[in-house]
Amino acid sequence: MTTETAPIVTRNRPNTGAALGYFLLGMPLAILWFTLLVTLLTVGVAGSITWVGLPILAFAILLTRGIGRFEIGRANAMLGTRIIPAYRAARGIKARMADPATWRGLGYTLSLLPITILEFAVVVGLWAAGLNYFAVPFYYWALPGGIWTFPTIGDGPHWFAVRSFTDGLPWMALGALLLTIAVLVTKGLAVWHARYARRILGESGRMDRNTQRIGEQG
Repeated sequence: MTTETAPIVTRNRPNTGAALGYFLLGMPLAILWFTLLVTLLTVGVAGSITWVGLPILAFAILLTRGIGRFEIGRANAMLGTRIIPAYRAARGIKARMADPATWRGLGYTLSLLPITILEFAVVVGLWAAGLNYFAVPFYYWALPGGIWTFPTIGDGPHWFAVRSFTDGLPWMALGALLLTIAVLVTKGLAVWHARYARRILGESGRMDRNTQRIGEQG
């Protein structure tokens, strides 16, 4: 059996919009992958006593490798990195099961559920808060009574009220600050996630020195 070239990873500089799209898609995809694999593996193991589950387990192995390749491609396209799939060019289910990359891919796929939930909560929370506060001077008048209040939920006392465009400028400044933080956090999480994908899905994590040097100079 032959082995594909070990992963080559550049010093990634993710695009903010692409990284944001990656995190927005991450949670629903992780839920889908987790549900499919856990269901197939559970049914396959339970049915393997009577040989009925063996084809299901074989399909789960193929699906695991397919998801792994898909996630590598998604990271390459949206996180500004370059990871070459490290799966062995194996034929047959036994050979694929003997490939350590298969099981690392399974572990990575299952780990995506808690990771992407956290990433989604942090990224969406920062962007939503930033956009909301930034836009306060532009939409306060459309609210009941033409007033925006903070806190905005509940019938309790409101500490702040925006009744004019000028009143909303401090909140606009806060929104701009939160959006700046959101950009930095989004890029930081994108870099971390790209490295995590390389560490789990890659064989050796070897870097191409030339591309790394270009990235440092760019």
